[in-house]
Amino acid sequence: MAAGLFATLLVTRGEADPALLKAVFAIYLSLLLVVAIAMLFSAVTSTALAAVCTVCLVLAGRFSDVVRNMKQVAPGVPDLLVDVLYFALPNFRNFDLKDKVTYGEFVPWHILGWITLYDAVYITALLGIGLACFRRKEFQ
Repeated sequence: MAAGLFATLLVTRGEADPALLKAVFAIYLSLLLVVAIAMLFSAVTSTALAAVCTVCLVLAGRFSDVVRNMKQVAPGVPDLLVDVLYFALPNFRNFDLKDKVTYGEFVPWHILGWITLYDAVYITALLGIGLACFRRKEFQ
């Protein structure tokens, strides 16, 4: 898809900004995280439930800023619960570099390094939990 994007930009505008590769890389990292989430749920539940749980977790991670500001919307919610939810959910906002790159903002390389590290740690944890659950499963 990235090759198609660059080909389209070259044909229509005559140029393609290499900075777009940073956004493409961030999208790829988020896709890897979604796959790891799906693999975890598929090791634990049925196929249909795994799909529903994956979509729900991805949506919750996409709106993690709402979870972070839950204290303002629902003042009775314990701070510890909000903090645990915010840090436990995958924060897909970290991977959203499309707007910055599109509007010409410079995305530093260390940002890509941090989101790559975040992704690797999260994926390792998810796949480790999924592997542990899969090993305990008894097949009939």
